This record gives sequence, structure tokens and C-alpha cells, in this order.
Amino acid sequence: MEVTTPEGKTVIVEDDYETIVVPPAVSEDAPKAPHKGEPPSPNQPQPVYPDGL
Repeated sequence: MEVTTPEGKTVIVEDDYETIVVPPAVSEDAPKAPHKGEPPSPNQPQPVYPDGL
């Protein structure tokens, strides 16, 4: 944006942007703790970890 100063000089001014962070809306009936999920299926391969972990 171009702005003219009281002295008559033209100056280019970049607009400053402000980021507003808004937390997501959470339903009142949403669970308070994470869901544990289902146990792994016997047909589902399980990860293999290297020794020491």
C-alpha cells in the first residue's frame, strides 16, 4: 500500500498480518480421555522392534 507523508513523499507500507489462533470447538458430550481402541486382530501383523527397545 502506498502512503503519502505530510512532507509529500510516497512510502510503500506493507500490511502487517495478525494470526489469531482459535481452539477447536469440542462437543459437550465428547469423551474426556482418549479411546483405548480394540485389541489387535490375530490376523493383523504386529510391528517387530529391534532388540533393546
